Amino acid sequence: HDALDWINKDGGIRGRRVEAQIYDDQYNVDMAVAGFKQAASNHDLVFAGIDGTNAIRAIAPMDYQQYKLLTANPGNTSDQIDVTKYPYNLLMMPTYSDMFNIWLPSSKASCQVRRSH
Repeated sequence: HDALDWINKDGGIRGRRVEAQIYDDQYNVDMAVAGFKQAASNHDLVFAGIDGTNAIRAIAPMDYQQYKLLTANPGNTSDQIDVTKYPYNLLMMPTYSDMFNIWLPSSKASCQVRRSH
């Protein structure tokens, strides 16, 4: 929680301290949805880190319609860049397709170098 300590040492954000609450959904979509609903209904939640592609796919429509909270998850599926479906989700890294497109040319080049020796 070093980042939270750093944020809170000068009074938090706009005078409000920032706290992290961890909820273990055991990588279960139903538990993730229930945990998100519970946290969002307290009206203190401003950001939710959601683990798992299936969890964000289940939570995003509800978030979009009802809560409008910023979310992020480490999933990398290409559909998550669709801002009409996931307008409040921050994609944390390149999609799987992007990663493959980055990897493939370097892999081909590496194979060609090995073949020439």
